[in-house]
Amino acid sequence: MRCYRLEAAAPGEPLAPFRPGQYLNLFYEIDGATTSRPYSIASSPGDREKGYYELMIHGGGSFTSPWLFQNVQVGSVLDSSYPEGGFCVDPLRDSHKLIAFSGGMSVTPLRSFARAVAEGSLDAELTVFCGWDDGKDALFREEFRQYERECSRFRAVFASAKEDCPGMLRGYVDRGMAERFVTGTDASVFLCGPQEMYRFLERELSPWKIPPERWHEEIPGEMHMPDGPQLEDRQVLCTVLRGGRRHTVPARTRETLLKALERAGLHPESRCRCGVCGYCLSTLLEGEVYVPAALDGRSGREREKRKIHPCCSFPLCDVVIQCAEPGDV
Repeated sequence: MRCYRLEAAAPGEPLAPFRPGQYLNLFYEIDGATTSRPYSIASSPGDREKGYYELMIHGGGSFTSPWLFQNVQVGSVLDSSYPEGGFCVDPLRDSHKLIAFSGGMSVTPLRSFARAVAEGSLDAELTVFCGWDDGKDALFREEFRQYERECSRFRAVFASAKEDCPGMLRGYVDRGMAERFVTGTDASVFLCGPQEMYRFLERELSPWKIPPERWHEEIPGEMHMPDGPQLEDRQVLCTVLRGGRRHTVPARTRETLLKALERAGLHPESRCRCGVCGYCLSTLLEGEVYVPAALDGRSGREREKRKIHPCCSFPLCDVVIQCAEPGDV
């Protein structure tokens, strides 16, 4: 895990404001392929006023993160989106009492929440539950403990699922563990972690009766083919109509159409990579795709018009799509 501190490339240029929980999208061009990745902002609005954002990035994976670790040094210039995303507090709908849950390294946006509460830029009472498989891997423990000492409106609870760890509870974070510290009455809930954790806590915390407008789940990021359906991994063709031009590129049935477009260097519009932001919304003119039901955010009218998000659509056969033009969104 590395912390990357980003400043404006033009000296003295102010950075765009953001709300804790939002993300930046970094754009890459690697060996002829174009791609992008969203990263939660780990710093606070107060840090932005000092002239920087911070991103906590894990070096695993097989493409962008290793490239970033190997090629980006102090002084490197990166292309970025403005801060985006809806995983943040809305003062018109959310409670003053915030309860947040994280699983593993997905805790990153909660660091922004915690720093903002501690510095006073986020007016809220925040309790954070940080669950880890192995407590030795836990991020931000000492930092969060410092915020607790400095700010009575912040509290952090760390739990280790697999083994005892000093200063941490033992087991998975569930309602019983949470209710040792908080009550869900009149709270807003924020979840960041794997989809399995989301589904578990939706069931586990149902007695709290949190209204939908106060229930927030961070977008999951890069979409991968789920366990079902068991599609054979084979090559198909994707024909792209865009800007008055026609491109035919190879695609694979167990990869998203977005990856095929990026591999071909077509610079597709994308931010969230999981069907939420709407930048990549396209029209499926021919063929069929598989879209995981849990991440199908299209409206009924969009389905009727055969709209798809290439970032979470897997081709079942040769397809023809009309892509969004740059700047359409």
